[in-house]
Amino acid sequence: ARGPPLRQGGEQLQQTNQHHEHHHHHHHGPGCGCAAPQCPAPVLDPPGSGTLVPLPEPSLAAEPDRSSSTTSSSTCGARNRPSCTGVSHEASSEPRGPPASASFYRRALPAPAIPFSSAQGRKLFAEALANGDMASYFPLSEHFRTQNEPAYCGLTSLTIILNALGVDPGRVWKGPWRWFHEDMLNCCTPLDTVKEHGVTVAELASLARCNGATARSYRHDETTEDQFRAAVRTMSRQESGPFLLAAYSRSCLGQTGSGHFSPVAGYHAKSDMALVLDTATFKYPPHWLPVSALFNAMAKVDPRSDRCRGWLLLDKSPVKPPLYFMLDNSGRADDWVLLINALEERLSRPAASEADLVEAVMQIVQESDLLPDLSNYVERFRIYEVAEGHRRQVDEMLAQLRATPTFAAVQAAVRRSPQFASLATKLDVFTMLLFALPPRVWHRAADCAHCGAFPTLPLPEPLRSEILAVRGQIQAVALVVPDRLSPLASVPACDRHAHL
Repeated sequence: ARGPPLRQGGEQLQQTNQHHEHHHHHHHGPGCGCAAPQCPAPVLDPPGSGTLVPLPEPSLAAEPDRSSSTTSSSTCGARNRPSCTGVSHEASSEPRGPPASASFYRRALPAPAIPFSSAQGRKLFAEALANGDMASYFPLSEHFRTQNEPAYCGLTSLTIILNALGVDPGRVWKGPWRWFHEDMLNCCTPLDTVKEHGVTVAELASLARCNGATARSYRHDETTEDQFRAAVRTMSRQESGPFLLAAYSRSCLGQTGSGHFSPVAGYHAKSDMALVLDTATFKYPPHWLPVSALFNAMAKVDPRSDRCRGWLLLDKSPVKPPLYFMLDNSGRADDWVLLINALEERLSRPAASEADLVEAVMQIVQESDLLPDLSNYVERFRIYEVAEGHRRQVDEMLAQLRATPTFAAVQAAVRRSPQFASLATKLDVFTMLLFALPPRVWHRAADCAHCGAFPTLPLPEPLRSEILAVRGQIQAVALVVPDRLSPLASVPACDRHAHL
């Protein structure tokens, strides 16, 4: 059964297949992919209608993250499709670069790819443009950039799309300018880790959600080639998003390397080819690929997730970016889930007094050692680097935060108990962390006789928007964790705004 249209407001809490990019310096032959049964193509709306085609709803089921997986299974999911014959698990641990004595200058682009700047590539572009299937190319090409690290294809693709969507990062890049750069995408995974291992699709979707976008993901075994083709064409006709980001295996296309991310920016109907804006231009230029070849290249199993690759649809989120608080280098998804579980369990038990309960909650948070994930960015924030209007909003938001009963309770506990003395200079951050935890945690407090200090009251702007932004980041990070999603995945999307 088909799900709702692709264009949907609000955050999508789907767990995604996982993927990362490395660069082998050997050549794989083509002949990859699995021959999946085909469904009739969704009917495309008339050009310019702006209505997106329906696709199956992505699964909410958690996916395993086995970075060191050694299993030999080559199946692509749970729908009993044919296995990815001849592909099995491609190696995911590739050298970061050649030996010091070797170097490379680009690679010859193998068929069936057609270089974008070639005579044939330009002809395809002109025909697709005349047919109305190149609208997404212009905003994406305006913000196109070459990845500046071998394993940054995911971060670079996301940077291109965030800037093309017109998402304001809410923080300074350089000088007075707010603009997305790969080095700013570190809220979920430390950049040193990305340089070494790349990112999975789940991590990339989390990064998108942390930085002002909505993300919907589709694995190869969850869709059909016809549905992918219809989505490529529909996205290619969108001037302002959503934009399509492909996660595929280079080896299936006769290219060197393994997993890779790149935006898709156009469609040529007559030849049935998609324009891939390859971010590794030091190796291959942007090029046209047959849709069937690109779709089949998503079938190869990613060893870190034990699932096929696929594609993401990214759009601008209606949630405003944070003004002041932001997760930073928070790659500890397990710790966030454990914290949520521990708080929920503690709030379900009675307490002798409100002070006792507040201190119990504070101790759990303090022992999680997650406070630096929220305080690191705050400590680097320079109020004089932002515009006057931004500065006024930060001041107003902090005044509202400090006027809440939650802040007063935390401040009283710090003054009362020596074990919380180290929090004396972090009262704002600690209080924001409590507010930003998922509503389900505080649902336990709704019927509690001693829970008046906890965040269950309606809150004014801009404090409310700040809480929603930080909460979205925490949820995005925590959803990467497999098999332990109940504190978040069981909360409906609309419930994330409860009690605010």
